[in-house]
Amino acid sequence: MLVKFLFAATGGEPPLGSFAIDSASGDLEPINAVAVDCRPCYINTDPGDRFLLYSCFSQGTIGVHGIDDDGYPGAACRGADDGHPRTLDSGRSQQ
Repeated sequence: MLVKFLFAATGGEPPLGSFAIDSASGDLEPINAVAVDCRPCYINTDPGDRFLLYSCFSQGTIGVHGIDDDGYPGAACRGADDGHPRTLDSGRSQQ
């Protein structure tokens, strides 16, 4: 049986959640929740469903978590130096 997962910005604490989708009923079963340093406004997975990516509008940060075969997002993928989310400069001035 193929298990599908839903990842959501919950708006609560912790702000990222993962759910298993029951193939027969469509019901959601909570699997895991992940604490991050912001309130995600956008989340997605990579094309291979191996990584959960999110962005946080007010902080201007992004983050990446690995996803295991059971739908559990793991610890944040570490950056080149300290593993904290990265701030991106869009090149647009803030008004």
